[in-house]
Amino acid sequence: MRFSVLAPNFGSQLKFNFVESALVIVTARDVRIPHNLAVPAKGEMVECRYPCAFLESGSIHQPVYQARRCDIAARYCG
Repeated sequence: MRFSVLAPNFGSQLKFNFVESALVIVTARDVRIPHNLAVPAKGEMVECRYPCAFLESGSIHQPVYQARRCDIAARYCG
């Protein structure tokens, strides 16, 4: 788990922004793609980072595309 400390707008409070990463297979175009990266094709294995996940539905919230992964077999993805 990675986190970053963000500067507060006022006072002496700190905000900790926690993010996780996961290997997923692209099934739909509902991942934010940074403008400097190519859009992955459907069925490709990619690494995404996200702030939270929902165990009941198995979905991740606000995923952000990081990189295409060709070095890991698809059976380890999920």
